[in-house]
Amino acid sequence: MATKGLLTALTLYRCGTLTFAQAATRAGQNAEAFARTLKQHGIPRRSDAVSPTATAAPAESEFVDTEQPI
Repeated sequence: MATKGLLTALTLYRCGTLTFAQAATRAGQNAEAFARTLKQHGIPRRSDAVSPTATAAPAESEFVDTEQPI
């Protein structure tokens, strides 16, 4: 029987909110067990190089000063 944590982890992983490692942790499983769980539920394992919903704040050096002197 699936637990609420497992179902949440699967949903958030499928939507791209969590990486594989984050979802496995939330599900309370190691990587091997979580990979099996994904397969059992028909959820393809994706590359976590860049999460589709991940957004990072730009580094301070990336801000451009666009103000013009008056």
